Amino acid sequence: MHRLGLGRTVHRGLLVAGSVSRRDAASGNALRRADSRRHRALRTLFATIFFASIGMLADARWIGSHLLMVAAVAVVMVVGKAVVAYVAVRAFRQTIMISLASAIAIAQVGEFSFVLIQIARQQAIFDETTAQLITSGAVVSLILAPWLVWKAPKIARRIATKLVRRSKLIDDIRHKGQAKMKGHVVLVGFGRPAKPPRAPV
Repeated sequence: MHRLGLGRTVHRGLLVAGSVSRRDAASGNALRRADSRRHRALRTLFATIFFASIGMLADARWIGSHLLMVAAVAVVMVVGKAVVAYVAVRAFRQTIMISLASAIAIAQVGEFSFVLIQIARQQAIFDETTAQLITSGAVVSLILAPWLVWKAPKIARRIATKLVRRSKLIDDIRHKGQAKMKGHVVLVGFGRPAKPPRAPV
């Protein structure tokens, strides 16, 4: 991976640029007020280059020759993160179905993991084989991400009906529906139309 003048890798710089771009968009800076289309195009460009650089980290031939290992690592990553996400969502007293669906939908490995992998490789924490294996598994999880989001409710229902008693699922939903809420504001949407009513809240 090529480095910039300050000794930082391209993918790390793009991640920072994308984060700054997103933060500026949320705060409504002068660039967005002046030309929101240009800002969105710039953010899309950062994201495209970042994911293209991530794709170049994975060696297709290496993945093909170690297909079973890569698949196993990808499964461990997806299942492991889903379990952690499920526990986190349940901690906020969501239903079993909502917790399962949410956990499955976000089970892919995040983009920041690639930066951590490259740092670990540069610091000799991982050898080349281990780094390539983890990178390949993470790339596979990202490829699966759209399918996981699409199928999350259906997969959650299948898992819940097989592992949890039907009576418990019904009681879980009923208890959630009976929860009393006071002083809450439900705001649907977070774009520009929502800004005027959101301001006093």
